[in-house]
Amino acid sequence: MNFPDELIELDAVGVKKAAQRKLLHELGIKNTFVPLNRIHFLGRVLYAAPNEPCTQTALAEHELDYILVSVLDPVATRNLPDTDLMKLNPDEVSDVRWMAFSDFNYMKCSPRDHMNTAKTSDSDFCRSSITPWLRGLLARGLLQKLFSWAEASCGNHLQESFLAEDQSWDRTKIIHLSSEDVK
Repeated sequence: MNFPDELIELDAVGVKKAAQRKLLHELGIKNTFVPLNRIHFLGRVLYAAPNEPCTQTALAEHELDYILVSVLDPVATRNLPDTDLMKLNPDEVSDVRWMAFSDFNYMKCSPRDHMNTAKTSDSDFCRSSITPWLRGLLARGLLQKLFSWAEASCGNHLQESFLAEDQSWDRTKIIHLSSEDVK
């Protein structure tokens, strides 16, 4: 299915519009919370991974995904409970969780250890509970780089610091995640 506005390549506007549409469809997040000018294109990743949880079928995902970042406006979302910000579509998303980068350091189990369980306790989430592309970003150090970019973009650092973070992303290159990266 093509939407003409989502085919605009200049400044990744089409991809950003598609992201808005999918945020609403999958997470129920309205465009007012994630306006186009707050969605930032950082790069692209190519990966392949078997569908999870593993079943008898031989289905897999093989995708070229865009790395888009948006930092929610704290003023617009300050008094909203999560239920007002997000309304998950159960056909698309099974669970979401707000996480700091440091939370990823506490993922203690590997996908092979716990393929059929998303967590071992309320505070101990497994790597298998996150999507393969996110595991790939984590394995390659790109998730930490993404968090650094987001932190610098919030204005807590000098403008030069943000420019250095921003320029470290090569938006012309496709990052290839290996099968080991996404495990």
